[in-house]
Amino acid sequence: MFRSPYSLRNQGLPLSETATSHRPAWPFVSWCRGGPADLAALPALASPLLLRWEDLPHPVAQAGLVDRDAIMLAVELPPLHDAAFDVALRLAVGAGARAMVLPQVACEADIQHLDICLTVIEEEEAASRPPASIIARPADTPEGAAFAADFRRLSRRLTALLWDQAETRAALGLAPDDTADGQALLAHVRSRLLLSAHAAGLAALMALPAAPPATQDEVQALRALCRNALRQGFSGFVAGSRSQATLIAAPEEGD
Repeated sequence: MFRSPYSLRNQGLPLSETATSHRPAWPFVSWCRGGPADLAALPALASPLLLRWEDLPHPVAQAGLVDRDAIMLAVELPPLHDAAFDVALRLAVGAGARAMVLPQVACEADIQHLDICLTVIEEEEAASRPPASIIARPADTPEGAAFAADFRRLSRRLTALLWDQAETRAALGLAPDDTADGQALLAHVRSRLLLSAHAAGLAALMALPAAPPATQDEVQALRALCRNALRQGFSGFVAGSRSQATLIAAPEEGD
């Protein structure tokens, strides 16, 4: 029976290969947030799909997801301390997810715990798929925002750090709207996440605003946001919708 990551801590299971140098390049321009209705279109989506674990069908096997192109699916898990973590992780592995988004990463040990849990489940299922990768979201708790973690040599599964400004605003008690409130603080935390990602040889992903652009001015503002993010050192995005993913993927004149 699968146990929590904390009960697995002293089981003597080896971590995955910890070398972080010579990582393969991040294969996608962006991930695309979606819901249950997007599962049917999964093989044909231009951008890989990111689902919350609650949106996975239960049981997964009845939905036929295990035979889909697994690299097109990522699952956002609950935090490690959440009571639903064990169930969510099993659902995600059973769905063939090729990446797991772990929120509220407060320290390096959180990555190692998830690595061990994935190793246990994948060995139990004897799956022929490549090991699932980990995308960490470390800046959505006060601890994660305040202290820069060292993500080097933690796990070969760890491929990216995710910056979600809305989640960081909530964690720090800042106003949820896009105002000047806390901009200097947010810029400081964002820069530290970028430095941590580049120091560890990881991709740095930015979650885009959830609301789709409604006017041409908003479209241009979104494109400008993406251009500036790439200049700052981000290497990809998590789009809020399929239409947003299509929009940012389309080249502009002069690009």
